[in-house]
Formats: sequence, structure tokens, C-alpha cells
Amino acid sequence: MKKTLFVQLMALSIFSVLMLLPQKAYAGADIKFTTTKVTVQDGCCQVYGYFTNNGDMAAEITKSEISVTIKDENGNLLCSGSRTFDMGGLYVWGGSPYHTYYIYDSSFKTPSGKYYWNVNYYNWWNNVRPIGM
Repeated sequence: MKKTLFVQLMALSIFSVLMLLPQKAYAGADIKFTTTKVTVQDGCCQVYGYFTNNGDMAAEITKSEISVTIKDENGNLLCSGSRTFDMGGLYVWGGSPYHTYYIYDSSFKTPSGKYYWNVNYYNWWNNVRPIGM
């Protein structure tokens, strides 16, 4: 009994210390893309991947208008544009990135008129690629 209580207290102590550590700050919501294909600009790019929602209602993201500019690690423009972003659920981010793409000026306008911005860049797998590759 004492051993179990000790283990529980230790776990609670560790959790309490972790909660005091600085948390990563986001502007608006931390949004990544769903596995649904999104054509960012005709003849330019398709975006694959996942998205997570940093505490905001998933319904606010559904059918949002997404505007995004995507560059590679050398600053070369891959594509930019706006499309309606339609998703049906939350997806968990996972995997080890081996290609890095930078996303600039990403914004999401939801049906209720709210705007969200993601952080300046993410590490991607092959999620962002020119169509045909």
C-alpha cells in the first residue's frame, strides 16, 4: 500500500513540475493539414498531411478558407493561393520529417468569420509537392 502511494505521489510530482515548464505559444490555433488533398493553386501544388487543433473547436476549421504561401528550405516559392478547406475530423501529427518546407502567411477564415494563423513553418514529409511528382 505504501509503495503504491509513493509511486502515485512521485508521478503527481513529476506531472506538476512538467506543467510548470514553459509551454509552446501559438498565434490563434496550431493547424496542420488533413489527409484530404488540397489543391493550393491550379497546376501548382497539392497539400497532404494532418492537422491538429490547439484547443479551438474543430467545427470552426471545417469548410474554412485557407490561404497559404509555401516555400522550400532555400526560400524558393513552391506555390501560393486560396482554397476551401473541407475536413471531417481530427488527425494526429506523426512521423519523422525528412523533407523540410516552410509555410509563410498561412491563414484560415472560418464560416463564422474568425481568422486563425498557424506558426511560421513546419517540418513536412513529402506532404507538399508539385503536382506530377
